This record gives sequence, structure tokens and C-alpha cells, in this order.
Amino acid sequence: MSNTIKESSNGAFHNIFNAISHGTPVMLAQTPFVTSFNRVSVVSCYSNLSTIEAAKRIYQGKTDFLNRPSAKHFFRGVSGHLTKETARLGFKSTGLYMKPYLESYFLNEPSGKLKSDLAFAGGLSLAEILINPADTLRTMWQAGKKLSDVDKGKKITHLYKGAGANGLRQFGTWYVYTRYNDDWAQYMRDNTRFDPRSIEGIVAGAFPQSVHFTAIVWSVERLKNELQYHPRIQKEKRPRYLSAFQHIKATQGMIGLWRGFVPKVLGNTFLVIGSNVVLEQGRRAKEKL
Repeated sequence: MSNTIKESSNGAFHNIFNAISHGTPVMLAQTPFVTSFNRVSVVSCYSNLSTIEAAKRIYQGKTDFLNRPSAKHFFRGVSGHLTKETARLGFKSTGLYMKPYLESYFLNEPSGKLKSDLAFAGGLSLAEILINPADTLRTMWQAGKKLSDVDKGKKITHLYKGAGANGLRQFGTWYVYTRYNDDWAQYMRDNTRFDPRSIEGIVAGAFPQSVHFTAIVWSVERLKNELQYHPRIQKEKRPRYLSAFQHIKATQGMIGLWRGFVPKVLGNTFLVIGSNVVLEQGRRAKEKL
């Protein structure tokens, strides 16, 4: 019995190590693209600008009060992104790599796919709440703000602003991603020349997948960002998310709720590519057993 437990434990650690070793280069490869598009999205929301106007403002250095044109401005917040992704790496990579094993575990149970999808999405959403401070810092830096802009004594609590929305956003993202991943793969097999498990198929399918889940969770992310880079918009005796909604409506109109959507979809496309690559590595590892 003890030998069985030991072997199971060694196998779990081996899989986690493989997941992180596969996920690390994927995370690093995604970083410049995801950071750049996310910065355009945040500035577009914060300054009420179109995607093109936000990109011009960032390039010209106006967002950071530098007034020196440079492509380097798009990478502001990269340290926050790397901090966030490093904190997320163990959870995300392990979850994706181990997802095929989770699906096998629930395979013969009633509503097995639903259970595996809920367990996968729920675990990653809880992890996202824990690392919310890194997300808050990245959002503030990319909007051209600093933690010093937050009132004294409220800095720690501000780092957890939007944590609930962040968890809900991640749950929605990963649930939609996993729930319809197999359906999308089948659609590609039936209607395109791409093998959805090949690199070409992964790249070809990433944009439609990104549009799908980003649209579903965008309103939650929009409110989360508003709370993170506007530390003083919450009114007394008013729920914070209602305050964020009222602030967007008053300053940008209802169209403001969709500010930054396009660049976020583009950034998430690279995240989908990376996620599918790690997921496929997990599938192939399981098939070798």
C-alpha cells in the first residue's frame, strides 16, 4: 500500500514538473504580445480612446508623460505580467497538462465532462483570486498609474480590488475554453483542412476561440480594470462594481463598456495558442502511458 502511494506521489510530482517545464517557455514566448495588446486595451479603457488612438498615444510616450516615441512603451507592465504569470504558472500549466488525466478520472461518471470542466475552471479561478495583487499592479502600471496614487493605509486592500471579478472572469474563461474545446476541434476536422492538434490547427483556431470566451467575460473584466486603476470611484453604501459601472456610464457612455475589447481579443489569442500547446503536450504524455 505504501509503495503504491509513493509511486502515485512520484508520478504526480513528475507530471507537475513536466507541466512547469513545458509551460515556462510558452509563457515567455507569449509575454511581449500579451503585454503589448493588454496595454493598448487598458489605455483605451482608461483614456476613453479607440484602439488606434490608444496605440498612437502609447507609442508617442504621452501615456507615461515621456513624449519620446518608442515601441518600448508598449511593454510597460511587463514585469507585472511576468510576476502574475510566474505566480499563475504552477496552477495554469499543471491544470492544462493534467486536464486529460482529470477527464479520464470522470470519464465513466454521469455528467463526467461537466464535472471535469467545473473542477478545472474552479481550481484556476481560485488561484486567480490569490494572485490578484500582481494583476492589479499590472493594470495600474499599464494605465500610467502607481500604487502611490492610492490613499495611505488602503494600499493592501486596493491590491485585492476586483479579486472577485477576477476569479469569476477566470472561471468563465476556462469553463468556456474547456467546455467547447472539443466541439471546436470537431468543427475544424469537419470543415477545414487543419488538424486541430497540430501547430497549424492550434494557430488557426486560436482567434475564434479568443473572440468567444473574451466576449462572454468582457463586462466583468471591464469593471475589474476600472476598480484597479481608479482607486477612489467607489461611493459610500454603494457596491463597488455598481460604482465602477456608474463611473463608466457617466464618463464614457454605454459604449465605454466595450472599450479595449479588440486588443484584448488579440492578446488572448496568444494565450489560447499557448494554452492549447500545453494541453496538447499533456494529451500526448497521457497517450504514451
